[in-house]
Amino acid sequence: MNATEDIQAKIMISSLQGQVIYSTQNQLMKGTQILEIPINQLVKGMYIARIETSDELYTLKFMIQ
Repeated sequence: MNATEDIQAKIMISSLQGQVIYSTQNQLMKGTQILEIPINQLVKGMYIARIETSDELYTLKFMIQ
């Protein structure tokens, strides 16, 4: 993620049924960010990753095989 200023971001991983599996809030500094999310405990299936800031929302669907 590339932040243009210091911002607060909420990061969530949820199942396709809407169950929140992982949730955290991070302070992101201006510039490129690498966020490590612990997905090694997830069972096989489809998930949705969501990153929400005060003015943007990023959504990504991914699969664990």
